[in-house]
Amino acid sequence: MKKFVLLSALIAAVFSLTAQTTYKDFKYDKLVKAKLGPVKKDIRTKKVFISDFVLKQTTALSASAQGFGAVGDEGGSKTSLALALYGVSEPNYQNVVDQLYSEFVSQLKQAGFQIINDEAGYQAYKENDFKEKIIAEKIGGSAKVLTKKTLAIAEFRPSDKLIVLRDQQDLNTMANFSAQMAEQKIGRKMAKSLDATVLKVEFDIGIAAIKLKSSVLSDFSAVKAWPMLKINGRATLYGGKRGAIGSAYTKKPVEEISYWVQNLSRKGRIEAWNKATDDSYLGWSRKAATSPIVANEEEFFTELKGAISNINKVYITEIKDKL
Repeated sequence: MKKFVLLSALIAAVFSLTAQTTYKDFKYDKLVKAKLGPVKKDIRTKKVFISDFVLKQTTALSASAQGFGAVGDEGGSKTSLALALYGVSEPNYQNVVDQLYSEFVSQLKQAGFQIINDEAGYQAYKENDFKEKIIAEKIGGSAKVLTKKTLAIAEFRPSDKLIVLRDQQDLNTMANFSAQMAEQKIGRKMAKSLDATVLKVEFDIGIAAIKLKSSVLSDFSAVKAWPMLKINGRATLYGGKRGAIGSAYTKKPVEEISYWVQNLSRKGRIEAWNKATDDSYLGWSRKAATSPIVANEEEFFTELKGAISNINKVYITEIKDKL
């Protein structure tokens, strides 16, 4: 009987190690939602200008939890955890972005779309009297790093591809709704000049799921992080006569893909704990510093490319149905 129990436990352990979530486990046609229409016949076109194609990769993030302290005390314990992605090189990431973009353009052409070249796109940009602050440059080929209070994000765009978009610093000064309207105005003007649909594709890629804990009864706080790929995407289309035609986007992220992380604990997470007490029984207390998420680069890119490629295929199907 003992041998049977041990064998069953061993089989379960082996299965738990091998049954990893990968990009192949997702039903992408159900993951992606489209709001694209109805599109009027007079603005339907098979001509497409891709104004932006960007992967926004989170490279570092931090989170903190605040304990409440004893009754009458001021403040309480604070636990912080900072994470950073290691083992993924910028040149290799750029190569992946170039491959994904090339594949996306090829798939659009196979679906019957005519891709407007950069020269025509730049000419349309010059023909418009944009009062907004616009970037119309080949800004791809290297990462553009944006830092916020709790995030560092590296934006990757295709090498040698004209990108037309609102200046980010200008957008940061605007309310969200106003920024969206500004983006629509640019897309509409470009679409009208080109007699084409303007397409903007963007992906947000996270590196962890975070959970914060604290107690109102004791001075306790904790931060837990489950390293994983979290991929959200959106493709927005603009027409020349009525602004945004609509968008296709992921209803929820492709996530829980973590086998590429080389330094996971047995529970699949990284933790920071802070217990403000001298009680030896509850004495686990370790201050947090920056914790690395160490990637197997080949596995990381396999999952990134696989997920984004499948999302893009659904985008193209949805776009083709409307245009």
